[in-house]
Amino acid sequence: MSSPNDGRPAIERAAAENTKALLAGVIVKGGLGRAIPNTARNERKIAGAFLACWSLLHGLTMLLADGLVGPRKISDELADSLVRGMLDGLATKLPALPPGTWIGSSNDQSSSE
Repeated sequence: MSSPNDGRPAIERAAAENTKALLAGVIVKGGLGRAIPNTARNERKIAGAFLACWSLLHGLTMLLADGLVGPRKISDELADSLVRGMLDGLATKLPALPPGTWIGSSNDQSSSE
């Protein structure tokens, strides 16, 4: 079974994990307008907020790279506006991931499939 990490340099995989940990830390420490205790009860909500942020940024990056959104000269302004809107929404309600959901390479996760 192959994974998205196959063939990726170790430094790139480490950077992705560090970014994931950094963003989760920002969410826990109040990046959404309030601190969210890093407890087992909040684990799926923190992961849901992280996945929402990652999904938006990844999707926007791909749309910009593919030339499907533009103009490129205002991409920073566009990203700021979209991220702010998403953060405002997440400040209101955190999406909880369904039990068994994994984020990252499925080979690195212990899922309950």
